Amino acid sequence: MDAASRAQWALNIALSRDDLGHTDWNQAAAILAAACALPGAKGLEARALEQAMELAAERFSRAPKRAALPSVSGEEDASFEDLIGFTAASLRHGGLATSYVAFTLRACEIADHQLTQQERTRLTRVVRSVLVVREVDRYLGGKREAQPGLPRDLWESQQLLEAQAVEQLEHIAPDQVFKGVRVAFVGELIHGVIHAYAVRQVLRLVPQAARMPQTRLAEQVSAQQHLIDLNPPLQFDDLNTPSSLDYLEVLGQGFDDPEKLQFACCARELFDAHDRPEAWEAHIARTLAALE
Repeated sequence: MDAASRAQWALNIALSRDDLGHTDWNQAAAILAAACALPGAKGLEARALEQAMELAAERFSRAPKRAALPSVSGEEDASFEDLIGFTAASLRHGGLATSYVAFTLRACEIADHQLTQQERTRLTRVVRSVLVVREVDRYLGGKREAQPGLPRDLWESQQLLEAQAVEQLEHIAPDQVFKGVRVAFVGELIHGVIHAYAVRQVLRLVPQAARMPQTRLAEQVSAQQHLIDLNPPLQFDDLNTPSSLDYLEVLGQGFDDPEKLQFACCARELFDAHDRPEAWEAHIARTLAALE
């Protein structure tokens, strides 16, 4: 299949159910993220991504049936702009609800697909299922505040925030107990990169809706930096770091966690968009190894 056909296949799977729970939508998001990255992959890299999508789809198909969320007025007519405004109203799970909408938006562009009313309903319910999950705020001690000095131009700000999100990966540390609370520090920092990629897609495809999600991204990056400054440095044991960011090598290491596939695709896309900065490659590769 070509990239457009694969994107349509991914959309068909990701939007095939309206009963997705917390773990299920992460598998669906992984399928969509790979579909978004596929146009930039060639040869064996493309095949590695396709195999990753197929494995995620198989796991997704085994997800148990759940009670669907009750319908709400207007869910079948919700536009991407409406959903982005809804997801950006609060920053939960590192912007994963915004990311899910952005993955869908980009996959629709690749496939040249307009969502049906049923698909819009299902997408809206996925977003709602993400946002209704209650858990302790992951950005412990992180102040939710705008970053001073960001340019008013959204694209200039986006470039800076993407660079900050990737550069923060230098500070990944093993899951640790900090001041009596467990801090999953690897997970937090990969969400910053995934969210940054998502906001880039929103800015490109729905620019009129981009200011609020970009503000949330800036708050997230700021909160993560606060955690970096607070946490004592800890080291991983020796990591089996990939020698390149080619999908063939990265995905050949395995990806039991669907968030690893999301991160691999989003980080590689940002890496390419910024003309492959040499300093980024080591940060991304080491993070991928830490996620094994």
